[in-house]
Amino acid sequence: MDRKIITSRGRVIQPLPQAKVTYTPSTQTLCLQMGARKDGEDIADGVTVFYGEDDSVVGIDIERAEELLKPFIDAVLERRAAAAS
Repeated sequence: MDRKIITSRGRVIQPLPQAKVTYTPSTQTLCLQMGARKDGEDIADGVTVFYGEDDSVVGIDIERAEELLKPFIDAVLERRAAAAS
C-alpha cells in the first residue's frame, strides 16, 4: 500500500513509499531507507542521498541529525503552540 503526501487543500503530491527509519544515538545519524541502495551522493554537509536501480531516491542519511533538524522541529512546535492559543 502506497502512502501519499496530501496537502491541506487535499492535493496529492506523490506516492510515498514505506520507509525503514533507524537512528544511531552515538553518531546522531538518522537513516531513511525506502529500497535497495545502488549509488550515493553527498548533497550537503552530513546529508547523503542514495539512489536505486532506476535512479529514484531510495534513502537518505543525515549525520548530526539532532543539530541539523532542531531548528525545523522548534519551528513546527512554535507554530502549533501559536495555533493552539
